[in-house]
Amino acid sequence: MITPETAKNIVSNFVDKLKSAKSFNPFASVLPVGGLAKIENKTKDELSEMPDLWPGYRFAVRQLRDIMSHTQRDVFPKHLFLDMGPHAKKRDIEFARLNFKAITLPVWIDFKNTVSRAFQDGNWSVNYKEQDDFQKYVEEQVPLYYSIEAFRNQILTPLKLQDPNGLIAIKPYSISYQVDDEGNIVADDEGRPVMSDDLIEPYPVYYSSKNIIAQKEGAFYAVISGEKSMVINEQGNNVSEGIVIEIYDDINIYQIRQTGKKIDYKFADPVIYFNHNLGYIPATKLKGVPVLIPDAVEEVGLLWNSPFAYAVDNLDKVLTDDAVLEIVKKKCAFPYMVAVGMPCEFEMNGNKCESGKIWDIDANKHHICPSCQGTGMKNRLSPSGELLI
Repeated sequence: MITPETAKNIVSNFVDKLKSAKSFNPFASVLPVGGLAKIENKTKDELSEMPDLWPGYRFAVRQLRDIMSHTQRDVFPKHLFLDMGPHAKKRDIEFARLNFKAITLPVWIDFKNTVSRAFQDGNWSVNYKEQDDFQKYVEEQVPLYYSIEAFRNQILTPLKLQDPNGLIAIKPYSISYQVDDEGNIVADDEGRPVMSDDLIEPYPVYYSSKNIIAQKEGAFYAVISGEKSMVINEQGNNVSEGIVIEIYDDINIYQIRQTGKKIDYKFADPVIYFNHNLGYIPATKLKGVPVLIPDAVEEVGLLWNSPFAYAVDNLDKVLTDDAVLEIVKKKCAFPYMVAVGMPCEFEMNGNKCESGKIWDIDANKHHICPSCQGTGMKNRLSPSGELLI
């Protein structure tokens, strides 16, 4: 169990690292969309400018980014093209972006479908031991997902294979509180709202490894939730753009909300969002193949590799080779034609072509030479495009 003071220190350490970082947007996707992201700096890798929130944080986020290069459509893996070669120019990277095709997606789909075969109906079963209410809930009443089986098949498996260092937590879908006769929420002696006797509706929530701001295996996980608090933007308007942090430990779920000006990163005191009192953390990493990084193991616990990560290097070469080949094909299909020129010798009515023009005595003006079409040079290309020597 962590104390409110420990929760405040976790948030304070996060804010210190956030302010010292050059780049971090907790609500942004890990990868830019290919059709929208401009190539602003050829040598810039955004991950190197993100705060290293905990040992192994950049490792986890980098793995997610690298895998997503092969699992998402309309995503351009800019990091693969930052150094295409000694003579590559910014326009070459931009050309690769505009013509990029996610040709490795079928590999990902085959891999995911192969893993998912383990969850076909004939391969597993659940013994509910006559707990009819529990069985009805997990099979028909789970908020958002209908059933745990649907969540596992449609959401959990792809997430696990893409982001093994991500987090799955169980939290209440909503919390109802006791109210008095006047409709006001009843508070206890310490001023905390008193929960009603209504049954809690637990449901699974996924937190990307990018949004885990602190962790200690077996002790707590601190995450940036999808909820946003009200803050004041630079124009002085109240906007729903503030960070809401949740901390899961073995007794409580804390919630800490950003307040005041958005750019100041001030947070209110931690409040207990839900006292689950389970004796263990209602959250777990998605996991995969364990990675032995001594510093990370000592401070935060094990890190994980996705089985798909071991194919990423080869798939990266497929994407870069295809992009470079596309550039070569375009340049070869539409080349610049260079030939030694010879002055046009066309003559009409005794007047020779001069710089593509012929003097017309009768009209007392120049006309465009009908032979060279005003170029002043002989045409050395035949009608079918052959160069005449």
